[in-house]
Amino acid sequence: MNRKDLVETIAQQAGLSAAQADAALTAFVAGVTDAVASGGGRLLGRRRLAPTISPGKTIAGFVSGLVGGLLPMVLYSQLPGWSFVELAGLFFLVAASSQLGDLVESAIKRDLGVKDAPALIPGHGGLLDRFDSYFFAFPVAFIYTVFLKS
Repeated sequence: MNRKDLVETIAQQAGLSAAQADAALTAFVAGVTDAVASGGGRLLGRRRLAPTISPGKTIAGFVSGLVGGLLPMVLYSQLPGWSFVELAGLFFLVAASSQLGDLVESAIKRDLGVKDAPALIPGHGGLLDRFDSYFFAFPVAFIYTVFLKS
């Protein structure tokens, strides 16, 4: 069974299309990256990553996020149609790009002089902060997959 067949089988069982299943995997990796980066930064962070853009982000948090983005390899390391290295590359790129999306969103908020954008979820950077990583992760995952598999 190749990767496409496997994804379609899993997607059908969950009531999703193959594209929706791929999107869910990308969202999962981005979410794990965000959570591990936050925890790693709080526990280990001392040196600031980009103090003028986002004073709370640390180098340890960034590195933790990259490692965290690879944690789903435990669950998905055997997807047919993907070698271990290809999948690790995808997860690493999603982890890196999702953190870049977070930094870009922080820079935009800083330029606009806004703490929460918009302030529907006070103390969490706003609603946009819940989705900023996806704005970079999804296009990067798509381009990587198309480039690698075409």
